[in-house]
Amino acid sequence: MKQIMLKIIFFFFVGNFVLAQNQFDKAIIRGTVKDYTNNQPLAGVNILVINTSYGAATDLKGNFSIKIPEGIYSLRISMIGYEELIIENLNARVNKVISIDTSLTEKVIYLQSVVITPKPEKYDATGLTAKLNRNMIKHSPGSAQDIFWTLQTLPGVSSGSDDSKLYVRGGNASENLILFDGATIANPYHFEFMGGGLFSIFNSRLVEDVKFYAGGFPARYGDRLSSVLAINNKTASVNQFNGEVNLSLTDLNGIIEFPLNGLNGSGFISARRSYFDVVYNLLPDLKGESAAVPYFYDFYGKLDFNLSNLGKLTITGLNSFENLYGVFNYDHFSGAMNSDGYNQSFGTSLNLILSDNSVNELNIYYSRADKESTYPLNSFENYNIKEYGLKNDLSFLFNSHEIHIGGWLIVKDDKASVRLPGEINFYTLEDYQIKSSGKDVLYSVYGEDKVKLTDQLSFNAGLRFDYLDKIKKGVLSPRFNFAYDWNEHMSLSFNYGWYYQSPLAYESAANPSLDFKKAESIGFGIKHQLSDELIVNLELYKKNFYDLGSYDNETQNLSSEGFGYARGAEIYLQIKPNENIGGWISYSYSIAKRKEGLIRSEELFSFDRTHLISAVFNYKFSDVWSVGAKYRFGTGTPYIPVLGSYFDKGAEKFFPLLGSQNSARYPSYSRLDVRLTRLFYLNYLPLELYIEILNVLNNNNVVHWIYNLDYTSKRQMTVFPLIPVIGINLKI
Repeated sequence: MKQIMLKIIFFFFVGNFVLAQNQFDKAIIRGTVKDYTNNQPLAGVNILVINTSYGAATDLKGNFSIKIPEGIYSLRISMIGYEELIIENLNARVNKVISIDTSLTEKVIYLQSVVITPKPEKYDATGLTAKLNRNMIKHSPGSAQDIFWTLQTLPGVSSGSDDSKLYVRGGNASENLILFDGATIANPYHFEFMGGGLFSIFNSRLVEDVKFYAGGFPARYGDRLSSVLAINNKTASVNQFNGEVNLSLTDLNGIIEFPLNGLNGSGFISARRSYFDVVYNLLPDLKGESAAVPYFYDFYGKLDFNLSNLGKLTITGLNSFENLYGVFNYDHFSGAMNSDGYNQSFGTSLNLILSDNSVNELNIYYSRADKESTYPLNSFENYNIKEYGLKNDLSFLFNSHEIHIGGWLIVKDDKASVRLPGEINFYTLEDYQIKSSGKDVLYSVYGEDKVKLTDQLSFNAGLRFDYLDKIKKGVLSPRFNFAYDWNEHMSLSFNYGWYYQSPLAYESAANPSLDFKKAESIGFGIKHQLSDELIVNLELYKKNFYDLGSYDNETQNLSSEGFGYARGAEIYLQIKPNENIGGWISYSYSIAKRKEGLIRSEELFSFDRTHLISAVFNYKFSDVWSVGAKYRFGTGTPYIPVLGSYFDKGAEKFFPLLGSQNSARYPSYSRLDVRLTRLFYLNYLPLELYIEILNVLNNNNVVHWIYNLDYTSKRQMTVFPLIPVIGINLKI
């Protein structure tokens, strides 16, 4: 026994001596990589020693370290979205350290890339559906340079008609979590009442990246049933002043970026102003016999301060206003309409790098969404939605784990006062009114771990708990995501989870016994890269909805008696024959039914589209010319048909005889948009000039039917005819 112990001790010391010798026989290359523009450390940069198997990736502080045998080497430093950097002829010597502190410059993409695919080539265990950057949004044909219109080309994402609202896999637009620099935005739309919300309040030219989860989103995102859209804006240059002026379909906007030299930071200010009202004043014939005149403006500012190597402090502010005034002359909608909308958000975030593999993100924000609208027939819609939020996320990054632990504290302060008679309640043709106000607090905690079990298999498991003080109820949300790389060309995914959404504060004030709305979701997907030119994606999903909000317009009682389901299949094909041609095609088949709101039995969801096809094509035919096209086709959405009418002598007016709820469909939706872009240079300043034609085929896509006085005939309400647009972008 004694001899065995001596042998173990001997081999232990010999082994450690040999290991130490091997360590001392290495040279060390270490350094830091930062973003050239904002001087922020870059995490995840690939450092490769050329013609060897040695390499590393930067940590959260942008640091890296490589141990390598003695010799002369060259380094390749690269990261997606940045220009590659080569450092040659490094003389590595034993027991010597070579220090490299460098920076990467962001790629400037104008017409160099004709298509940037929004969907990852392989599945991610976090459930990420799409990742966009501002160049894709800016150059997407028919998108009006709007984030929401760009997302509508993805499978499973529908809209009401020619509007920007997102209805994801049978979900309602209010069931999407919209995060803007960490702050929750309740109403991100301009002119929400015009076909569902024409444009978003976000300036896409400020965007750094957009992450979109169509389902299976992780536990750190909560209080929504259907999807998550996280928008993060860019950081301005710390080295120089920059500017940008852009004229688009919707607006004229400008951006000014500036360094804050004495404060080790930078900032930018942007302003947008629509010009519909200006055009109408110059060309009054465009108004027609009864047209509304809309306008909006947005202001946004952001300040970033570098806290040495500790992290970053960010302060943001958004202020948005809109107005629409019109005089109409329909039988059931005769008179003046005036609507004001107001959005405001202020926030601060503190990102602290605690160590090489841990970071803490704290967000504090205030957001507000107001709407005050008056319509004919003494009807109105007044909403005041306020939210005060504190969110904290502590994350740890290890070799095979990405762990998130955090919590939310959300204070909601809402008011609603609505009176809509059936004549102008286009969705149900029934009276709707509510008057309520309330204030409540949502407490949330969560934990999740993304584990890389093997080189092929990754797994994300999370658990979230939410508690609403007004209704004195809490819910527990388990969530699971798997991603498996079958081989180099194929990957699989599976997700399952429970998702909850708390009642609005004015809803829980009207009925404190309401429940959280719940969705139980399951999904499966296959992605296959058939070749360098073609990637195919197939996904299947099913969702069951419980405890949805139901409203009795006779008793004005709000309850949680609603329910429903959504199921579907989606196909996505990305095509890129060469660097000058590319695009994608998506097809969705889905059925969604709900008992919700004024719908008294399980019927087709009001925004169900059984078939939905989108196709995007881009072609760069010279160094300065490119052309793009987008086509969308969808089955018409359901509506309640009018079978006849009767005359009420007491009220002295006609009332409709309604058919089964959502038993008819509007005509199919179809729209083709094209765009031609030309790049110029004015004293080395890039100037883009583009011509875009929306709705080339001039299809009349119906938003609603407008009935005559006795409901014996109807006419269609549409939004966009054929519209030619000239746009200009100058970057200074």
